[in-house]
Amino acid sequence: MIKPLPLHPGDTIGLIAPARKISKKELAPAVKIMESRGYKIVLGKHLFDVAGQFAGDDASRNEDFKDMIFNPEVKAILAVRGGYGSVRIVDSVPLVALLSQPKWIAGYSDITVFHCHINNLGVQTLHGTMPINFTSNTREGLDSLFEVLEGKLPN
Repeated sequence: MIKPLPLHPGDTIGLIAPARKISKKELAPAVKIMESRGYKIVLGKHLFDVAGQFAGDDASRNEDFKDMIFNPEVKAILAVRGGYGSVRIVDSVPLVALLSQPKWIAGYSDITVFHCHINNLGVQTLHGTMPINFTSNTREGLDSLFEVLEGKLPN
């Protein structure tokens, strides 16, 4: 399996919502947490779009994921929340590009469909907590996410 490079303070984390919608108010505490750890944050341009229960229409969610994959500054991509909707776009997201430029993809719940496809390509991902949950996670739980992303935990 290809293991993405560890993150370091100053690196950029991209935030996307491939499934359910999220508000700026819901996401703000997580952004503060990541910035306090020394990370730059880039938001998907459609991150706060709303189309029913989704964070924008399928094409917009796909575009945000694609943009993060191809953005050379982004070292990790975190899905901000689960819900439903990932399966609607998984086949159109250019995940194969992660073979030549591996980066951490993290999340759980509905995001698991991306883990399955990316792992089948031979690239490691991280099934872990998402920004929507950062304020309700224990300190130990949140630290473990970043310890894996930073290469401090082996697996």
